[in-house]
Amino acid sequence: MSLAELILKFGQLKRIPRTGWLVRGVCKAEVESVAEHVSRTVFTAMILADQTAKMQKVNIALTLRMAVLHDLPEATLKDLDREAWRHLSPNNKLKHRAERAVLSEFLATVPEDLRKLYQKVWRKYRKRKPVESQIVEAADKLEMAFQAYEYMVAGYPMATVREIWEEAKRMIYSNGLPVAVRIWEELEAMQQKLGSN
Repeated sequence: MSLAELILKFGQLKRIPRTGWLVRGVCKAEVESVAEHVSRTVFTAMILADQTAKMQKVNIALTLRMAVLHDLPEATLKDLDREAWRHLSPNNKLKHRAERAVLSEFLATVPEDLRKLYQKVWRKYRKRKPVESQIVEAADKLEMAFQAYEYMVAGYPMATVREIWEEAKRMIYSNGLPVAVRIWEELEAMQQKLGSN
């Protein structure tokens, strides 16, 4: 795959809907694409990384690369809902293996320096150990929560988004990134005001 083909492959994410919202009852015309999800995840990761860097060392470039790459395999694998993956791969090994294989396929013919760099970034992201990976994971969950909030603003009931909203909350608190928790609490206060109107 040439660099131009890789960029086109990334562009396919614009046409792949986030199926978690579809199966929970959000109208197909209103469901965000994977590319829209990635876009706000990258923006959120930038904010989290910049704020976290005030307290500890953070490699901002690594963080942003992780955020851009985190859902790239979905250009081929599509956005399978968590429930589908749970049946296909109860311990996520198959999912991670499939994502790694697809990414390797995408990068097979790009210049070697980029291939090695992006594969290294991917491995670090999947290990969930470095702070940069934790930032991207928190950004990913915050993006889901912001999308849930936007659906509530658009008139969808909490029942439609509750499962994803609660998962995001649980993951953000277990991640423990202070700035992510603070942003979550701000968003939750906005949601509570919305619910009282």
